[in-house]
Amino acid sequence: LEYCTGTVIGVTGSNGKSTTSAWIAHILKHAGKTAYLAGNAREGQQVLDKIETMRKDEYLVLEISDRQMIESIPKSPHIAVITNISPNHLDDHGTLDQYITVKKRLFSHQNSNDIALVNWDNELTKSFLAEIPAKKYIFTENSTLPNAQEGCFIANSELLFTTEGNTISFGKTDELLLPGKHNQANAQAAATTCFFAGISTEAIKSGLQSFAGLPHRTKLVATTETGIRFYDDIQSTTPESTIAALQMFTEKIVLIAGGDDKGMTYGALSEAIIANVEQLIILPGSGSDVLFAELESRKGSTTGYPTITSVLSFAEALLVVNALAPHPDNVVISPACAGFQSHFLENKSITSWVSEMISLT
Repeated sequence: LEYCTGTVIGVTGSNGKSTTSAWIAHILKHAGKTAYLAGNAREGQQVLDKIETMRKDEYLVLEISDRQMIESIPKSPHIAVITNISPNHLDDHGTLDQYITVKKRLFSHQNSNDIALVNWDNELTKSFLAEIPAKKYIFTENSTLPNAQEGCFIANSELLFTTEGNTISFGKTDELLLPGKHNQANAQAAATTCFFAGISTEAIKSGLQSFAGLPHRTKLVATTETGIRFYDDIQSTTPESTIAALQMFTEKIVLIAGGDDKGMTYGALSEAIIANVEQLIILPGSGSDVLFAELESRKGSTTGYPTITSVLSFAEALLVVNALAPHPDNVVISPACAGFQSHFLENKSITSWVSEMISLT
């Protein structure tokens, strides 16, 4: 932030920041710009060694986690985006209020020449607007903008953006390759950011429509000889992101979840599981225990309660899936907890696991 001479874009949030950051970088590159992306992804080129040679006409897109802002940051990005806030990493921060305080630091050094983009539909992020010193814009799934607000909204399945009395279209939601309302919000954030980064409307539309998403985000990665489709969503380590994955399917699915607790609440996820899951296969962990307790508290008081099977390993989870009769159509691996990859996958991909345990087509 201190040494980059190009345009710095910073994205934070409890969920969606990885996808939004990557989507922004994709649109910039699609428009012919030089853009560097840095964040939670460990793969790819490191950008620290590029800072000294970065030009003013280049872009640095930073996915910024709460841990990177525990200590006060010396400077804010020119364009700062917050996707949403929900209880997360409370094992690090102690309270939700402290977690929120850390997230606000992204905007703390902005001024009236900078841009802040805030999710209006999230009550916690909406509350930031009164304190942000930059020019403030919002994105919302509502069909109109609230009074006196400028930003992006969705009307008749169209991504629309209004500023200074003018309204432009970023295209239709059904033209996006990524399904789900959560990805429509990510698209709004990415498109609006790129508008203020100086990208043409046509390039933004084209970049929105050509972005295929990130690895491990509800990706179909394997289909068995019996027709079972496995979806890799292992980056969903919060209840909210797993809820978004479940809501992408029109029929009930098999969910494999579990892992460590980060001080999160699982009530809403338990309701989503009851509504969208026919079989829950749960691996061990402190987060799994909290989720199981929430589900147990609802047992007998609701219809559609899923079958729950506890297993000790991912291999055992796949054996349970293969033994189900009739075979399920869709199996989603979406932990809703921390530590799933390190505890259960043994440095192997979901595709490798499935191919080892079950015959693929």
